[in-house]
Amino acid sequence: MKAAVVTSPGGAPRYDDVPVPEAAGPRERVVRVLAAGLHPEVRSQAGETPFVPGADGIGTGGDGRPRYFLREPGRPGTLAEQTVIDTWHSVPLPAACDPVRLAAGIYPALPPWLGLRCRAGLRAGQEVLVLGPDGAAGPAAVQAARALGAGTIVAAGRDAGQCSALAGAGAAETVPLDSLDLVVEAASGADIVLDYVWGQFAAAAMTLMVAARGDRGRPLNWVLADAPGGPSAPLPAAVLRGSGLRITGAGPGSATAEELTAEVPEIARYVSSGVLGVDTVKVPLSDVERTWKEPADGTRSVVFVP
Repeated sequence: MKAAVVTSPGGAPRYDDVPVPEAAGPRERVVRVLAAGLHPEVRSQAGETPFVPGADGIGTGGDGRPRYFLREPGRPGTLAEQTVIDTWHSVPLPAACDPVRLAAGIYPALPPWLGLRCRAGLRAGQEVLVLGPDGAAGPAAVQAARALGAGTIVAAGRDAGQCSALAGAGAAETVPLDSLDLVVEAASGADIVLDYVWGQFAAAAMTLMVAARGDRGRPLNWVLADAPGGPSAPLPAAVLRGSGLRITGAGPGSATAEELTAEVPEIARYVSSGVLGVDTVKVPLSDVERTWKEPADGTRSVVFVP
């Protein structure tokens, strides 16, 4: 079968032949891939070469019904004609769904959706701060917060273009990420923070936001969605011991089988209706090498179709 194959560390994958994958356990199933997205995480994947990249996709198994699935560690990637899935981390979808649209929209919506609903327990009317997301993650986070009933949504963008995208997605107020004082001033009353930065910046933001709150014991749910700012956030112990700050994480890999089964169908409905999602470009998998080498465009999502 054909697949995108990375043959050198950091290199672009080539469209090449690979063996057809085989299911090795009772929970595994070989599926025919209908569509798979080129998410930022896919571009940064690494492994022993050669390997097939890909984080998730839409495919069909023996019953012919489309399913959304996440790639599990140690299993083949999804940028291929066929792959192996763990049925516990896959969810059936309606037969009439648009696989390209869903392949573009579900993955970036999973971290904010799971973070807001399953980790932070978002209640209608609460204030949410979306902190520093890149590309499609920003609009997805704002859209998810709106769909789940957030009241005020404040978003901190990395540049003017990102702030504009966040405002267009429904943020009531946008502030530049490089001005920590403005971020804290705009969102010191937030109930939930969706953090796409982490590192020293997040630690400083937590410290200042806690200090600026009138009631320091009021819960502040800090949900980590990404960490380009560094793997660690050096937080003073007093900030945790003397406040209602609660830190947790959310992402596709953190979802339990029960959460995926419960949440993905609803996310898929919102993606299908246009409430969640970004502009999408459908590309034949045979064009993977050329497309991979093109500069990433955060305003649209590339989806490969075998």
